[in-house]
Amino acid sequence: MDSPDEHPTFAEPSADIIVCASDNVHFKLHKIILALASDFFKDMFSLPQPSESSSRPSQNCTDSSGVDGLPIVHVTEPSAVLERLFRLCYPMDDPPLGDLNSITSTLEAALKYDMKEATKIMQRHLMEYADIAPLSVYAVACRLSLEEVAASAANETFLQGMQLEYTKELETIPAGAYHRLLYYCSVDRNVPIGYTFHRAALGPSTLSNIFGNLQLQIKGAQDQKTPSVPDYLDREDADVVIICSDETRLRLFKNIVQLSSPVLASKLAASLLPSNVHELSLPEPGRVLSVLFQTCYPIDSPALTDIHDIYSVFVAAAKYQMSKAMAFARDALSQLAGDPAVDPVLLYLAACRLRLRALATLAAQRSAGRHIARELIFKIDAFDASAGDLWRLLDHHQRAKGAARHVVANTLWLAPEWRTRLRSRCGRGLLARPYACWHEPYVAGLARREWPTSEHARDLELLNAVVHAHSPRQAAVVCEHCADPAGVLLLVEFSEYLADTLDARAKGTYLEWRDLPGETATATAKPATSATNTTTDAADSIAAATTPATNATTAVVIALATATP
Repeated sequence: MDSPDEHPTFAEPSADIIVCASDNVHFKLHKIILALASDFFKDMFSLPQPSESSSRPSQNCTDSSGVDGLPIVHVTEPSAVLERLFRLCYPMDDPPLGDLNSITSTLEAALKYDMKEATKIMQRHLMEYADIAPLSVYAVACRLSLEEVAASAANETFLQGMQLEYTKELETIPAGAYHRLLYYCSVDRNVPIGYTFHRAALGPSTLSNIFGNLQLQIKGAQDQKTPSVPDYLDREDADVVIICSDETRLRLFKNIVQLSSPVLASKLAASLLPSNVHELSLPEPGRVLSVLFQTCYPIDSPALTDIHDIYSVFVAAAKYQMSKAMAFARDALSQLAGDPAVDPVLLYLAACRLRLRALATLAAQRSAGRHIARELIFKIDAFDASAGDLWRLLDHHQRAKGAARHVVANTLWLAPEWRTRLRSRCGRGLLARPYACWHEPYVAGLARREWPTSEHARDLELLNAVVHAHSPRQAAVVCEHCADPAGVLLLVEFSEYLADTLDARAKGTYLEWRDLPGETATATAKPATSATNTTTDAADSIAAATTPATNATTAVVIALATATP
C-alpha cells in the first residue's frame, strides 16, 4: 500500500483522531468536533476502544496502532468527499460545490454519518440545483428518500417540461418513482393530498393501489394457507429442513441443496442440530421456495403462470445463486409473451429485470397505444426495474408513435399497385380526387388519433362512418362507385394493408437496451435508419397486391354499405 498522504487543510497538531479516506489520505481531526457534528461518530467514540495489540476491528473501523500516536478510523469515501464534508463541520469556509456529483456525494456522506446540520446544508444545495437539472435532482432525492426535495424537483421538472428527458440518474431509482413523476406531470400536478414520489403512499391518492394490493394479499393468504408442497420436498428421511416465512417446512436432502446453491451450502455449515439435521430459516414464502427447490430435482418443471410469482422465484433464485431456477423463471416468463391477460407494461419491466431483451421488445410492441404516464399502474413497484428501463419504453413509444403518424400524414409509403387500385376506383375522376373518395376521410379519421394503431385502422365504426359520410350540405362524401360493394371491399382490403403497415412500422422501431457491467453485449443490432425518417422500410415489403380481409369483416362492411343510411 502507498504511504498515506496528509491532507494539508486538516493537519492540526492538536488533533486526536485520524480519518483515513479510501484513497489513503489522512485527515487529522478532533473527536469533540466530530462528536458534536455527527451522532455516528459520537456513538462510535463512546464504545470501548480496542487495545493496542488489536489490528483493525471491523465493528468500529478503528486502527489503534495509529500514526503519530493517534488512532485511525478507516472510511470508504475518497478524500475529495471527506474534505467537503469536514469543511461543513469545522469553522471554515464552506466547500465549493460546482456540480451535482459533488453535492450528491457530500450529501450521501452526511446522511451516512448522521450529520444533521451538514445534511440540511447539502439538501438546500441540492434543492437549488433543481433549477439547473430538475430531473436529475428528482432522481437523487428519490434514491436518498428525501421526499421534500423530490416534491420540489418534481414541480420544477413539470414547469420546465423535462419529464421525458433522459438523465443517467434515472438508472439509480426504481421505475415506480419515475412513473409517479410522469403521472404528476400528466395531470398538471392535480394529485390528491398525500401523494408521494420516492415511494408509493397509502392514502387517498392510492385507493386503487390499496384495493389492487388487497386482492393480491387475499390471493397470497389463500396460497399460504395450503401451500402446494410435493411429496419429494417433504421427506421424513431428509437431513435439511427449510423453514419458510409462512411457517411452511420443506424437508430436503443436503446434497441436492448444496449442489443447487452455493449460498445455501455455506449457510448449512453453521446450522447443524444435535439430531444431525440442518435447519435453515429463509425469508421467502412457501409457494416461492417450493417452486425454487422443485427445479433442483430431475423431474418435470412445476407449472408457473402468474407473473408476480415468476418474478419472486427469479429474485430468490438470483439471491441464492441457483442458476437452474433462474433459467426456469426466465423460460416461464417468456411463455407469457402472448398472454392477453398479462399487462404488457409489467411484462416489459419484468423482462428487463430478468435480462430478456427479445421479450422486452415484444412487450414494448404489445403496449403500443398505451398512455403510460396517464395511468396509475401501482404494480410497477412490484418489479425492481429501473426508471431508465421505463424511460426506454417511453422513448420507444414516442418513436413508434412518430412512425405511425408518418404513415397517416402522407402517401409516399404506398406500393405502386395500391396507387393504381386507389386511382382507378373513384367515379369522379382524378381531377376531383387522386384516390378513391373514401381514402381522404378514412386517413383523416386515423390521423385524429394521437397514436394510430392497426386496431384503429380496422375499426368498423370508422369504416362505416367513412362510407356513409355526408358534407354539411348533406351531399354524400363518397361517390356511388366508391360506396358500392366492390368499393367497400376495396376499403376493407386497404384498411388491412394499412393496419399491416402500421404493425410493421411498430415492429421496426428499435428498442434501446442498456447492457449491464460485465454483461455480454446483446446480439440485436440497431437499424441503420430509424422508422421515423425514412419512407421505405420493412413496411414496404408487405405484399402490394392485396391483404386479404377476413370474410366476417367484409360481410359486415358490405352489409353496412348497402344499407340505407
